Amino acid sequence: MLDRCRNKVAERGLEERAYLYLDDMARFELPRKDFSLAYIPVRSFMHLNTQAEQLACLERTFAHLRPGGLFIVDVYAPSYVMLAEEPDRPFALRRESCLPNGGTLKRWDRFVRNDPAMQIQHFELHFQEYD
Repeated sequence: MLDRCRNKVAERGLEERAYLYLDDMARFELPRKDFSLAYIPVRSFMHLNTQAEQLACLERTFAHLRPGGLFIVDVYAPSYVMLAEEPDRPFALRRESCLPNGGTLKRWDRFVRNDPAMQIQHFELHFQEYD
């Protein structure tokens, strides 16, 4: 994904404005500490399973922002209905998308188990591409 993003940055001539790094989001140290924007997309923050990891991520990010910098975190509110579901239900079609090549991508998922004490939901995802 990072390679694809680098290619898109290059195609748009944004190399001087976009900085891409691969590192642990709770322990990173970048050469710059004056970013005006930091963004954690696609619910990635929710994959930090402990409060210590979450706080470390927030502290590292804050340390890299300039004063007045913006920090955006994409999260969601878990569904209480899903938290109460029994595991091992059959796969359900959740999304169907058209691909640039004219094909179709279908995504199925199913709830596997829940850890209410840790507030973690486990799912299995199945993707299939059709011509």
